[in-house]
Amino acid sequence: MYFNATEILKTVSDQSNLISIIIGSGIFGSLSTVILRNFDINNKKKATLYYPLFLACTSVIEVVTDHETLGMDNTKKQLISSSKILDQIIYNHGSLIYLEGDDLQKLLQMKAALDRNIQSFADISWKSLRDLLKSQEFSDIKNEATCLLSISKNNVKALRKILE
Repeated sequence: MYFNATEILKTVSDQSNLISIIIGSGIFGSLSTVILRNFDINNKKKATLYYPLFLACTSVIEVVTDHETLGMDNTKKQLISSSKILDQIIYNHGSLIYLEGDDLQKLLQMKAALDRNIQSFADISWKSLRDLLKSQEFSDIKNEATCLLSISKNNVKALRKILE
């Protein structure tokens, strides 16, 4: 039952290799979990915030600048559609957590202004709608949409190429 120095050294080195493998795999596993989680969060941001925000802002900007070309019905439909997309961003997906400070405030202000104005669409005349789209309020909405559009483009490389 006596061990010589070589056998003791061999037993200790085998155990230290096993311990280093266990520790190394734990660190590697933890690191890969963090990386995959970050990748998953970025994909959720793209899918639930940046892509829908890009669509809504593009539509709002188009309506404010080209409402004459679109006509009354398409103008109304696009603004209502944009408002619904913003509803999904705000209420369904919970992606507001990805926006901070001024960007969040711009989104909420744009959504509130759209909702206020869309309520009067049922019985509005084409002349009144054109005047409304040329008003300062819609100019502010367009500015907020332009800012939020650039945020979407900056965060998703694929969106940078679409409108250029």
